[in-house]
Amino acid sequence: MTGRIWVLSERPVRGHSGTVNLHDWIDELCDLLDVDSEADEGLLGDLAQVAHDNVHPVAGPVTTFLLGVAAGARDAGPDTIERLAAQVQEARGGLGPPARRHGR
Repeated sequence: MTGRIWVLSERPVRGHSGTVNLHDWIDELCDLLDVDSEADEGLLGDLAQVAHDNVHPVAGPVTTFLLGVAAGARDAGPDTIERLAAQVQEARGGLGPPARRHGR
């Protein structure tokens, strides 16, 4: 990558004139990747954070990527994804508190 930093927050992105919030970023990625999906960014963020904090810094994105692969392979709905995320958090004796639903 040539000095580009992707920031998933309200902060400006280097080389980008505006700001990108997480929800808009997810919408842009879904369009770009031709994915018709809704992502629970709170659940994914929580899962990534506990994996990062309790396993390894790179475990956060790897964990959420693999959760997405598993969800896609099962054509999983939101309830199944939450169940899969809970199973991931319970792995290795528990990574942290169970994922919670955001915005509900």
